[in-house]
Amino acid sequence: MTTKINLNFAAAVLMTLTVLLPYVVMAQNPGPNPTLQTAGRGIDICERIDDARTKTLSRLAERAEKVKDRGDSRNNKVDTRRDSRMEKLTVNRDARDNSRDHRYDSLLAKADTDAEKAAVEEFIKTVEELVAARRTAIDAAIQAFEDGVEDLKEKMQESAESLRTDVEDDLDAIFDEAKAACDEGKTAAEVRAIIAAGMQDMQQSRKDRRSEYSFREEFQALREARRAAFEAAKQDFLEGMKEAKEKLRAAFADDGSDDDEDSDESDE
Repeated sequence: MTTKINLNFAAAVLMTLTVLLPYVVMAQNPGPNPTLQTAGRGIDICERIDDARTKTLSRLAERAEKVKDRGDSRNNKVDTRRDSRMEKLTVNRDARDNSRDHRYDSLLAKADTDAEKAAVEEFIKTVEELVAARRTAIDAAIQAFEDGVEDLKEKMQESAESLRTDVEDDLDAIFDEAKAACDEGKTAAEVRAIIAAGMQDMQQSRKDRRSEYSFREEFQALREARRAAFEAAKQDFLEGMKEAKEKLRAAFADDGSDDDEDSDESDE
């Protein structure tokens, strides 16, 4: 049983925000203006600081929302596939139950003596206990996995929201610094350099922290724990079945039939 979730949500927000920002800001700054160059001041870019801030944050919000919508859509599809798998598991279990009932009837029909009948009844009881135990273990492993996935989804959402807030705060700081440079009489080239340097530092900072927005290791740990639980449940079941069959065969010592009852209930 395989489940995938939108593990790259926060990382996608990260890349969308940091890669987009320099282009958004620079789009607000037209090429050199001869008149302004003669004046020696960054009048044009300084007049555009507030407008650039507003448009940048607006585009940032739009892109982040699109990334979130894609993540929500994928997670909804995952939930739908999970529900489908659980329905299939229930159907398979019902089919297994019916198959065992027929097998039990066949074994009881072969039992001639009281000892053989008692052995069959004991075998049936043991098998049903083994099946129930395996299903309980499987269901617990599935539930633990799903609970873990939900926790990861919440962590990713919190991480993405925190990332967006951090980026917005960094942008405000960059624009505040640029505006202060304008007030100090810096040239257009100097103001642009301040913005570019701030953007570059912000990008690098986010890239250095990308591991904080990745949950692949946690997800793989959940999958491994589920796989290990499935395998342990299977082995316990097979060992119990082996012992139960040996007892049954001993009771039917004079019967050469092969009572191979549910040796591997892979759909459990």
